[in-house]
Amino acid sequence: MSEPGVGQPGKRTIQDLVAELDPRVTVDHEMESYLLARADEFIDSVMHFACRIAKHRGSDQVEPRDIQLHLERNHNIRIPGFASDEIRGALSRPAVEVKPKNAGGTDKSKKKKLNPEAAASLRAARVAAVQNARGMGRD
Repeated sequence: MSEPGVGQPGKRTIQDLVAELDPRVTVDHEMESYLLARADEFIDSVMHFACRIAKHRGSDQVEPRDIQLHLERNHNIRIPGFASDEIRGALSRPAVEVKPKNAGGTDKSKKKKLNPEAAASLRAARVAAVQNARGMGRD
């Protein structure tokens, strides 16, 4: 069997890649075989996951976003030139709608301070609600 990259146009060997970084460094055949095996395992893993994602989407075709999702989520690899913001947005989108802190129309800067009696009454009501909720969980 011939060595990878030899006699095959467009194919490069690990040694070719290393020589681009530092021409003085060499990679022996055993190490090159090991690195190629790890690269094959990585590609198999990525493609297996991408196929599962495509199937989950109801498609029989793998799209770049399927591969990108796996690379970003499991390997923290971002590929420039793809819509990674769309993928990242889908990953970080909350499952439930979160209301803004000012949802009730109140402006905190204009909030009035309660008098001490009203504050104590409000605190007592909150404590009672917490105790009631704890008591309901024990039943």
